[in-house]
Parts: sequence; structure tokens; C-alpha cells
Amino acid sequence: MKTVSERSARIIEVRHVLLLHRQAFAAMPLAQQVVEDYLEKTQRLEKQINKLVQPFSHTYVNRIQMRNDYMTHLQQLVDIGQLLASRNADLQQQAIFKSFHHRLRETSAYRALAIGSKTHQLLSPMSAQLEQLGSGQADLDQLAQLMQAYQQSISTAEKQAAISRALNSEIRALIVSCNALLREELDKLIHHHRELQPLLY
Repeated sequence: MKTVSERSARIIEVRHVLLLHRQAFAAMPLAQQVVEDYLEKTQRLEKQINKLVQPFSHTYVNRIQMRNDYMTHLQQLVDIGQLLASRNADLQQQAIFKSFHHRLRETSAYRALAIGSKTHQLLSPMSAQLEQLGSGQADLDQLAQLMQAYQQSISTAEKQAAISRALNSEIRALIVSCNALLREELDKLIHHHRELQPLLY
């Protein structure tokens, strides 16, 4: 499958040639309109391609960093939760935190957020005990902050992906439209005036 760059290369090359000969049909209004229509469409195409190739890596780097920070802190609190559940002989919480411990090794973003929310809910009533283990409310607050930051980074990355998909869709439509205009009108116009405009032809 050809890339956007490959599919648009001839279109953009023709645009550059036409820009050099923009006034070739100035005395022929309808012919001039064909040229201007092509230049307008290809200008839009170039603009959208430039948007598409802008680096979006910082969005994904940020998401990865937010996930790492969040997961590291969550894992620590899950481990503390296991310890407390064992000390309190709470078999139900032991099973929950043990499950969290194993599932955190490889889990989706949304499941990781759900685990964080449940961990916060389970440990909040035990903040006094957490204090005695060198943890406490500050760690729970930090978990909530990291969870919010991670959720925001996911939302930002998803919006960026949606923008990229929309751009790709628009670019594909513009390529089809430009090629149709080139093939059905501009090529015929230039061919018809090949003797009048030999350099352009």
C-alpha cells in the first residue's frame, strides 16, 4: 500500500509547476478557474499533510511516564494492602490484593485505573494503620493525583489519535479529489494548449 507521501507526490509536483505558470491562462477565465481550483485543493492537501507529519511523540512519551509513575506507586500500596490484610486476618481483602498484585504485571490502562480506585477505597479507612507502616494519607492522596494525571494523559493521547485518524481520512479524500481534477480537467486543458504553453506542457 502506498503511503500518503507517495500518493500525493505527483499531485504536489504538478502544484509547484502550476505555481510557476499561474498566469498562463489569465485571459481565459474558465481555464484559469480550473488552475485555481487545483491550486486551492492542493494547498489544502499540503497543509493537512504537514499537520499529519508533525511529531506527536511527546503525547505518548508523557502517557508512558504517567503510567510508570502511577503503576510504581500503586504497586507499593497494593503490597502494603496485602500486608495489612494479612495482619488483620481479612481473607477477603487478602484475596483482592493478591489478585491485584498479579494482574498489575500486565493489564490494560482502564483496568489499572480501576485497580487504583479500588485500592484507594479499601485503604482509606485504614490510614491510621498505614501511618504505623510508614505510609499513610499522603500516599493515598498521591495515588489519587497520579491516577488523575494518568487518566488525563490517556484522554490526551486518545484525542490525538482521533485527530490523526480524521486527518488521514480528509487527506485520502483530498487525494482522490485532486487526482480526479488532474485527470479529468487539468491534464486535458494543458494538453489542449500544449502549443500555446509548450514549457508548461
